[in-house]
Amino acid sequence: MIHLSRDRAGVSHAVPIRNCGLSKASETFVSRWLDVTKSTLLFARSVLLVEGIAEALLLPELARRVLRDYNADGRQEEERLPKSLEDSGVALISMNGVYFRHFMQLFCNLGGESAVSIPVQCAGVTDQDPQKTVEKANGTDQPYKPTPSNKKKGKNPALALIPTINQSEWARLYANDLKTFEYDLAMTASNLNIMLPVARELRKAEGQVSKRFAQLETIDWSEEIDQEARADAAYFLLTHIDKGEFAQTLAEHLKDDAATFGVPEYVRKAVLWACGKHDD
Repeated sequence: MIHLSRDRAGVSHAVPIRNCGLSKASETFVSRWLDVTKSTLLFARSVLLVEGIAEALLLPELARRVLRDYNADGRQEEERLPKSLEDSGVALISMNGVYFRHFMQLFCNLGGESAVSIPVQCAGVTDQDPQKTVEKANGTDQPYKPTPSNKKKGKNPALALIPTINQSEWARLYANDLKTFEYDLAMTASNLNIMLPVARELRKAEGQVSKRFAQLETIDWSEEIDQEARADAAYFLLTHIDKGEFAQTLAEHLKDDAATFGVPEYVRKAVLWACGKHDD
């Protein structure tokens, strides 16, 4: 298989995939994974890799907000980016896991040996995935609810790839600060003001859970709120939603431009890179 493309300078390239330095394990994995849908990975102007269904459902709406704000920031016409992932020709690929090593090797050299890269901008977003519990002073465990002032390095193996990937010409991988995609969304700006009602509506038939969501909704999360209280709310939301259903419903709400919703910095960077920004 030979990948044909033009780079950002308009130069044409023909890259044999066999020369991209895929390990035997990666070659087998990618070959099995490239079904009819996901083969858009090789036919797009650029690529945005995500871990799962929640990111795949929400990223188009989050990207639209990122690009709107970026283009409105006093930029000249030639500096502006397209208005959406679709307009940018971005293939949004859900890997259903953290298989960045297999796929990023196509766009940057992770193996340390001589290899060519497909000259297409590729970005990825991944989670910290830190430990699930922490030990209390009395020796018992409690759920770990990270905050900006109390966070631990995650256990996600993809994190170790970031320094190498982010020094390459064509690829970038960005990780969140705290825990998981939904948790970090909830900890950003006043997003809980929108996320909590969506979650409550989806769980309205379940008494105690719905009541707790209703209690949390009485708080104005746009105000200065104690970080531990915000973390408690984010954790409760994270542990009481179906991720796919929640993401799909939230995405519908975000189509309303009047809805105030913050985009985490790592998502913002990934969107801009995938849509054609050439620096961080």
